[in-house]
Amino acid sequence: MTVPLARTMAFLFVAVLCSCAHRDAKPDATQTGANAKSPDLAVAPLPENAFSVRDRIPLKVLYFDTETEDNTTWLALAVSEFERSHPTVKVILSPIYGSETDYANKLSLALKSDPSIDVVLFDGAQLHAFIGSGFLVGFMADTWDEWITEFPGKTKDSVAYNGLEYAMPISLEVQGLFYNARLFEKASIPVPWRPETWGEVEDAAKKLKTLAEYPLWLSGSSAQPEATALQTFGTLLSGTGDWLYADGKWVAQSRGMLETLRFLFRLYQTDAIMENLPRSVMLSRHSLDTLARKLNAGEIGIMLHSCNLGPAILRTTASYRDSIMVTPMPAKNGGTTSVTGSWMLGISNLSENKFISFEFLKSALSAEAQTLSCTLRGDIPVRRDVEASEKWRTENWYASQMSDYLYFSRFRPEGPEYPQVSRFVSIAVESVITGSDTPEGAMAAFSENMKKTIPENRWVKGADK
Repeated sequence: MTVPLARTMAFLFVAVLCSCAHRDAKPDATQTGANAKSPDLAVAPLPENAFSVRDRIPLKVLYFDTETEDNTTWLALAVSEFERSHPTVKVILSPIYGSETDYANKLSLALKSDPSIDVVLFDGAQLHAFIGSGFLVGFMADTWDEWITEFPGKTKDSVAYNGLEYAMPISLEVQGLFYNARLFEKASIPVPWRPETWGEVEDAAKKLKTLAEYPLWLSGSSAQPEATALQTFGTLLSGTGDWLYADGKWVAQSRGMLETLRFLFRLYQTDAIMENLPRSVMLSRHSLDTLARKLNAGEIGIMLHSCNLGPAILRTTASYRDSIMVTPMPAKNGGTTSVTGSWMLGISNLSENKFISFEFLKSALSAEAQTLSCTLRGDIPVRRDVEASEKWRTENWYASQMSDYLYFSRFRPEGPEYPQVSRFVSIAVESVITGSDTPEGAMAAFSENMKKTIPENRWVKGADK
């Protein structure tokens, strides 16, 4: 038999084998929902260079990226590792640039109608909405030994539904207060700074009012609903003892919600810590590098942000450890608080390569890929072995300083309506920051939006007194 013929027959054999395995296992592996089961996803590696490029099975990965191309860089490492052990597969990286909000909309459309997409990277805020819409494939991640040994139980719980996992988180992020230490010294605020209450944060912002154009910068725009809902509202609300989601239902109003909105109204309207123009700038969309430059230049005094601001700060100044520091956000009356978010990899339900896609997820969550991912993205590793490594901590200083925040941080709400709820939250937050509504009016509008949109059996009216 000639070599070309042998290769062709080998390719046909593997293609038929994969096709049969896919067809036979489909009732178990490709269902979404409670009865889905995981197939045997092992694929036997073949000799390298056994197939020409045009004969290889295409595996398309859709993901979000920015001008720094951080996601492209670490995914390329995962692709290299994967293709070495799977020479019959050609991974196609397909980035989408722009804003995270735009990406979320494009991703939803793609998952609904594009069968060419196999693996997707997405914000965990969309997970349960995607599950409810049947966009993702459920699988049994514990068929991968490293999932059992290296991934903590709390992380596993965050991607599980009805006994299956529907995604694998690539990293974790927490929120904290970044501040310009030089500016604090000019304002006679002791450094290192460790505020114990909201009142102390408010006092610091007032002292910085004459020194910084933006004494306290935070996400507060309805154009960036997830950043506003998670970083700002969620972090503050979690410090009141109340939460947006309780006993499997959304909370349409609560005392903590009103306290949170009042705090924001007091800062930006009653105390008026910044003028209208700077406030409008704050509510606009900015890159992480722009925020880091403003913070380092002393234009911003304090910034409530996630740990992924870290790499941008490192690109801005070599003296970052002394000039820009970070501290936990205090709870309203004492203690510390934060909210944990995560980006995840999942498998499209329209994919024809679900088994191979699962194999790719393993490469994308390898220790090497996750070390690079977290270093570039400024996040906290999910894997225990990576989180414990000195290499990660050395190259990811801010996330390393903030990794202990996970002990007091809450995971964001899990309900499938979360994308809608976060949009309503961002509208309420923006309205009190701009002064277009009072805290009481903003909460009433939020509650009304919830009642109009969320099924009656999915929300409760909490105490607001």
